[in-house]
Amino acid sequence: MRTHLTYLKNELFYNIIHHQYKYLLGQTINQKAFLLAFFPLSFFSLEENQIIIATQNNNSSRLSNIFSRATDTKRLESKFRKRFLEAFNMDFLNEMISNAEYYLKKHNEEAFMRLIQTILNEDSELEEHPIIHHILFESSRYDSAFLLVTLILWAFHIGDFEKIEACLLDYQPSRKAALAPELEALHQLIIRKHLKHKHVYEYLDIVTSYSASCTIGAIAMHAHMENTRDVNPLIYNELGNMLFYGYNYIEPDKKKALELFHKAADEGFGSTLWSVGTMTNIERHRLKYSKFSQVMSYFYASLEKGNPMALNNIGTLFHRALIHYLKDHLELSYVTDCFAYETRKDVLEIYEYFKNDDYFKAIISDFPTQNASDFSSQLETLQFVHKKENEIIEHFLHPAYASKYFYAKGSELMIYENQMKRMDLFYQSHHKIYKDTEDYKKLNKKISETCQEFSSYPCSESYYKYGLLLESKGKEYVQPAYEYYYNAVFEVPVNAYFYHGIWHLLKLHYSNKVPYLKEFDVLKLVHIVLTQYTGSSIENETLLLDILNIYIRYFKDANAICLTKIELSNLINNLNLEMQNNKQLTETYDAYLKLLKTW
Repeated sequence: MRTHLTYLKNELFYNIIHHQYKYLLGQTINQKAFLLAFFPLSFFSLEENQIIIATQNNNSSRLSNIFSRATDTKRLESKFRKRFLEAFNMDFLNEMISNAEYYLKKHNEEAFMRLIQTILNEDSELEEHPIIHHILFESSRYDSAFLLVTLILWAFHIGDFEKIEACLLDYQPSRKAALAPELEALHQLIIRKHLKHKHVYEYLDIVTSYSASCTIGAIAMHAHMENTRDVNPLIYNELGNMLFYGYNYIEPDKKKALELFHKAADEGFGSTLWSVGTMTNIERHRLKYSKFSQVMSYFYASLEKGNPMALNNIGTLFHRALIHYLKDHLELSYVTDCFAYETRKDVLEIYEYFKNDDYFKAIISDFPTQNASDFSSQLETLQFVHKKENEIIEHFLHPAYASKYFYAKGSELMIYENQMKRMDLFYQSHHKIYKDTEDYKKLNKKISETCQEFSSYPCSESYYKYGLLLESKGKEYVQPAYEYYYNAVFEVPVNAYFYHGIWHLLKLHYSNKVPYLKEFDVLKLVHIVLTQYTGSSIENETLLLDILNIYIRYFKDANAICLTKIELSNLINNLNLEMQNNKQLTETYDAYLKLLKTW
């Protein structure tokens, strides 16, 4: 076996780096972000190097090929390798070690040493590079950050190791500054690069352009601590994100995060105006922080600053107001709110805000005053609802997508999917089959096209949904569906769909329908779902039950996933909550709950 990058990064982010950094797995699991997380960002800030990273955007799992693939000397990959080897020196190495120190702040040292021993035993090419082999073999003499950098350089299969090995051989650990442990590595980086507030702009620009790691957020935090008298909206925005989501070992503090967002928003920073609107909308009732009118004022202010993301938010909120109007005024039982499970918004307050909006009044002006009871009249009314929803899509979501906010395509897809569910339910209630109609064919085509377009944007939701679409087309599409589920789990930033991607990946993995199976640790994925997934309000969801079924069916040892007492207790609680939404499966859930209590 020759150690490769995918193996190393999976071992690192699943087993070695502390799980307190909850979002690390999702943000660094693809090779591009892995590269940017550990290699000096000053190197990638050069325009010629930004180009090579950008060209790999849709093929991040093959990024290591830019170091190892034999290509024509005129190609970008070859020139990048040459620039890399020219730039590699002791400063380059020290900066990599600084980044590694940051990520290894709380790591499983025993697991790390086991990994090194495994590589020594199984890597057939290691002995051809005696210095690399010597460093790993004498691992007890070196600190973990230096060893990790050595492994990363080795795993990237960089062709010419002569200069790199010389630097590794000459490396001498420098004295550490007397600073808080979580800031030591960053402090050294800031000193070397002479970072001030103005430099943070440049670094954060790389983050937003190339999805680099959250280390940059910590650099921004340190720059802010260095001189708090300066007001830098970028820093406040970055700090707010860290505190809201719990990045960089920071314990989440949503109230403090909102305070920082408001400070940045007061400076008129467009992205933060959007963040303030989004976060206050999600948390406003729990924190009693702001009224919905304030939420909307931030979205519109963000829009005025040219931020297209706000169009998507305004459009989806506008759609919710329309749905409330239809359910309340027309009593349309088939019209449901497809965004309702995502946040804790007060729909009535949203409706009260929009009902006086001129465009909203124009949208509802020609709706029928009452709901007819016969099939034809109800069908006509539902088709009219779809027409109005499509107008909202055209008015809000399409301009957002055209401005490169790709999640707007996901919002559009969600509305179309909801239209499909709505019509299926309606036809079933009248003992008819919606699939037999021309209307179904048109909507199904629209869903397929939108889903495919959305899948070109790498995120777990887009890959997961396109996997579902492919799987529904028949057995000849099972292999590509399996590949998309795999990408939803391993290759992109994650959200709630990450867990559903795991279930569908495992389901196909054991189905005997997939000709070419991927190599991955099933037990690790099972453990992630059972210990990290807390459920959602999606109706009839049975994710925990399904994952337990996979585990019990294919693994005989009940202790193979090693749940702690707290994890087991949380799993039992979450399984009970899931059972409440699936009361028809109470006996099955009870059987699993009894089994869990024996673990």
